[in-house]
Amino acid sequence: MLNPGNRRLLDLLDYTPKRKRVNWTTVGGGIRGIILLIFFFALGALLASINEYFFSITALVIGILLYNLDSHIFIFFERISAGVLKNAHITPNATQLIEFNNTMDAVEHDYYLNNMSQLNDFDSLINKSSLSSHLVYESKEDFDTIENTFENIIYNDTHEIYTFFISVLDTIAGITPLIGLIGTVFGIVQVLKSMGGSVDDSMITAGMALAMKTTLYGAIYSALFKILSMRLKIKRDALDYDFERCKNHLHFIVNKRKSRDV
Repeated sequence: MLNPGNRRLLDLLDYTPKRKRVNWTTVGGGIRGIILLIFFFALGALLASINEYFFSITALVIGILLYNLDSHIFIFFERISAGVLKNAHITPNATQLIEFNNTMDAVEHDYYLNNMSQLNDFDSLINKSSLSSHLVYESKEDFDTIENTFENIIYNDTHEIYTFFISVLDTIAGITPLIGLIGTVFGIVQVLKSMGGSVDDSMITAGMALAMKTTLYGAIYSALFKILSMRLKIKRDALDYDFERCKNHLHFIVNKRKSRDV
């Protein structure tokens, strides 16, 4: 259980009554999700009828995303861009964990290199991270309490979001080739129909274009979402490593606090 007594730490982790947390396991679906899915599938069919195959598959992808994410689709892409384009995790708290680890790496390196006995000699380094500053100078919590707080608010929350996002990306990566395959079948059927009587070169060309383009665009979307999914899986594995580093740093801080307070 979280210890509500350490209000400063909870504030730093934005664990407050005003905190807006999205429960990703319950977003999407419902009547509105089905309506949006049907609308974008109809739009995709309309675009395909005028030979706009790329935009047709794009409309289908948007429909599937909206069905799974609803109005949280913008937060979804914002979080993914943070995880893919920056040296950050997909939640601000987990990104704070990276900053905390980097700060404490530098502190511990200098501490042992110079055979120091007090952390007070590293004020300038420690104060670079609000978490390290608080844990060194303000917090009186023991290791188990701090670890429990970090695990519940940072690790579990971020790991859950990574798992959900990866599931959505893998779903799109698996569906888009099937959409392309449907277009391929329609294209081949169109070619075969044109060969029933007098051969119409324009119909054969249109059928082959439909078959090849939909396959290509489906494969492109599948590859794109698979790459994003792989990147998030790497980030999720990195979260495990970052949390283990964090626990080592917490041990160091708590032990040095004890020696300082003696």
